[in-house]
Amino acid sequence: MQVSDNCVETTSLNPQAIPLLPGKETMQRDVSTSSQAYILHLTSQTGMMPRQFNLGMVVHSDFSEKRLVSSLAKPGSVCSLSDFVVLDHPSSSDATDVVESSLRKGILKDHQATKIRLGDAGFEEVLKSDVDAVYIYVSAELQKDFVMRALKARKHVLLNDPVSTSLSDFKEQQECAKQNGKFIQFRTMFFHQFSVRKFFERVLCDERFGQITTINCNVRVCYTDVKKVGVKLPLGKNDGAIRIMGRFCILVSALVFSRVGIFAHSAKAISAEYGSEGQITSTRCIVKFTNGCVLEFDVGYTNFATRQSIDILAENRFAQMKDFIIQHPDGLATYRVYDRVPAASGTMEIINGEAIDVYGGPKEETIMWRRFAQLSQSLDDQGGWDQSDRTAECRELANVALQTKRIIIALGKSLDNSFEEVIIDDIDYE
Repeated sequence: MQVSDNCVETTSLNPQAIPLLPGKETMQRDVSTSSQAYILHLTSQTGMMPRQFNLGMVVHSDFSEKRLVSSLAKPGSVCSLSDFVVLDHPSSSDATDVVESSLRKGILKDHQATKIRLGDAGFEEVLKSDVDAVYIYVSAELQKDFVMRALKARKHVLLNDPVSTSLSDFKEQQECAKQNGKFIQFRTMFFHQFSVRKFFERVLCDERFGQITTINCNVRVCYTDVKKVGVKLPLGKNDGAIRIMGRFCILVSALVFSRVGIFAHSAKAISAEYGSEGQITSTRCIVKFTNGCVLEFDVGYTNFATRQSIDILAENRFAQMKDFIIQHPDGLATYRVYDRVPAASGTMEIINGEAIDVYGGPKEETIMWRRFAQLSQSLDDQGGWDQSDRTAECRELANVALQTKRIIIALGKSLDNSFEEVIIDDIDYE
């Protein structure tokens, strides 16, 4: 097997390199090691530069996502944190002053101009203000009320975690968002989107790759790395391998297949191991899609080094991406593409391949804010959820979020029912 190394992270390109998209060879010049290149890359795709986007945050006092807040101060985010609401604030004025002083010195250090508001009254003030969107980080039992109030006040909404929203509630919230011409999504839908999207463009959109049939994911996250996937030790009941790592496998697969009109049909857990709190520490699962397409994933926690890979197979080629859940510390995304031919034994033999290192763009939090702002603004510019190309990605992410949630629910049912196959037949993907 011949394997070549072809780096495309600067403008010095191999002239034989596969174009990012058929007829879009000039887009390769946008791939470089700077945030400015990322901005140019997005602009070349959408024809628009995201405008400044005013954001409000609604949190409890135990909110500790300092990295998430500090990323808003990065120029690439195009977001301005105009309001910060702490719901469970102290009652006395002296204690309130202490809280505000602590916030200014801590999590809001890079946002001294941000207005600090307190309690439900503070949230109402934000809804009456000119903020474009609110990020809601509250307990599960309170979340629906705050989401519905924000949408009815015609604010875009970003949610922290899909586990805090039931399928029926998410459908209701999606409908409310569409009625008010606003965008609602989970932050996890945007993490790592840039590197995955480049994988689509650099590899999967090449017409030589052919029809995708199978996606295989293998992920083991070391216990020392669990914070990188949003988990704290000791693991809790909601920190199971399907919800934490399997979700990313499902999300990527749903994105790949939905772009060609292929959707989930059934889900089945094959095996599972459990921890002391009843959480799934490792599992193997299979999700069948229409047109005979399949996702298989093997995920879990480990005491050994973290490893993560996704293989996407077509009839005559297959591609592999590393670091698709936890971003590479150097910001690089590594892709490998292989050609396959039938062997005399009846199996497929690898005959050659190509290794590609591509700069992964800004940190995932910065990318998340920028994409959320850009997609929200696309709805504002179109006057709501129309069927235009400008809002296509909003519709795609809404459908993929719904599909991802439904698959996870089906896998839970499979585990509860002796690993039986569960049919997914109640999703309206339109």
